[in-house]
Amino acid sequence: MGLLSWLVAAGRDTISQIVIVWMVTTTIGIGHLHHSIVGSVEVLAGLFTSGETMFTDFGPFLLWTTLGKAIGGPVFLALLKHTHARAEAPIGRNHTV
Repeated sequence: MGLLSWLVAAGRDTISQIVIVWMVTTTIGIGHLHHSIVGSVEVLAGLFTSGETMFTDFGPFLLWTTLGKAIGGPVFLALLKHTHARAEAPIGRNHTV
């Protein structure tokens, strides 16, 4: 979802932004890549509308999603930033700019 906001901000026109939103959200849905906010809404909706979901189901869900965001988010971001950082070779006499 963070990637989605970056891509939408980088989109030049409305059509490209709509296509970007569609592509990213479809990938999340088809790939079953659950998001903590969407998952929280689903669990709370089940808690308030169904007798099958109990408040004790929300505790472990909240624990694992919080740990996933706290650990997975920084790791993913560090890997993403690492791929963009590279050592540049110094420009010597034989190189043209």
